[in-house]
Amino acid sequence: MALAMLLILGLSAAPARGGEPDLRKVKRVAILNLRNFAGLPGALFKPGEEDPLEARAAQLLTDLGDRLGAEGLVVIYQGDELRKRVANTKEYDEEVALGRERLALGREHFLALRQKKAVHSLSRAVEVMERVHHQVVAPTETAEALELWGVALVESGLLGQAHVAFRRMFHAHPGRRFTPGYHPKPVEKALEAAYRDLTTSVERATPFVLAETTADFMSTHGFHALIHPVLVRRGDEVYLELYAYEAPHGYMQWR
Repeated sequence: MALAMLLILGLSAAPARGGEPDLRKVKRVAILNLRNFAGLPGALFKPGEEDPLEARAAQLLTDLGDRLGAEGLVVIYQGDELRKRVANTKEYDEEVALGRERLALGREHFLALRQKKAVHSLSRAVEVMERVHHQVVAPTETAEALELWGVALVESGLLGQAHVAFRRMFHAHPGRRFTPGYHPKPVEKALEAAYRDLTTSVERATPFVLAETTADFMSTHGFHALIHPVLVRRGDEVYLELYAYEAPHGYMQWR
């Protein structure tokens, strides 16, 4: 599988004359965190349960990164190395601090039942965090902002917008789970509907909700290719699917 990726993505490069690698041809490849879309909607309210397939899939991805990196002309960014590179931009710290301020303000408005103001502050928190790709560095914190935004939208009667917010939350962090009874029944139903909708849609194949964000992410952080790994359920079977994006040619899929 790794060799096929190298050939199809064009990540192998011939040495320059004299047998030395041409550093201008070195390819930087990002392997995003594994996202598990194979869970059943009923599992959303069973916190603490772990899927043993995640550990097996994560090891396969580590092996893939090692094999790609062994080619010499491919530099792999995965796990902590990927998070460090994404966070090492001029705007990152300032924007994340602003996003956290908006999140705290939105939570304050929500608890005080000022839902209109909560919706506005939380939407701004999400916008700022996603602008610097914070969901790659801290998916749990980004999902927290999206979750509270969605709950505030449900409380405001804006169910369609809440559905979109919850879909975005699960896209960033499909492993998010909830204590039964913590949210009101309308919110629990909205969460289940959003999860079911997302996990059966083609959107799970995209690294980011918006297609243009993928191009922006690769351009901003200097990646030549990006691998988006997901676990998906097809009937009773669970598959590891890899969506590989190469700037600027679109994507390819392996299962």
